[in-house]
Amino acid sequence: GKTPLDISQATKTNNGISLPPGKINIKKNDQASESSGRNLAATVPSGTKYFLAVKVNDANNLQLGDSTAEISDNIFGTGQDDAVNLKSQLGDCSFGELDVSVDYS
Repeated sequence: GKTPLDISQATKTNNGISLPPGKINIKKNDQASESSGRNLAATVPSGTKYFLAVKVNDANNLQLGDSTAEISDNIFGTGQDDAVNLKSQLGDCSFGELDVSVDYS
């Protein structure tokens, strides 16, 4: 689902965005009624989904400080340092029905 957050008090830093201490306010969605609840999928996704991770340089030639191996581990769990990653969480949330792959062959 989607949850719009009010981060109007956030400030930009050299390392990203700094949020103020305390709670983050959730914006009210005028289009959704209070009774609409969460917008969950009706069925659990299954099968193999193929992902491509791309490390880029922005217009100022800046890039994420993580190495490509660290990025791969964070997303796909390819190393031994990140047991909780995109692949593991999608697998867990789908009760093992959804697999994340980088094998395009």
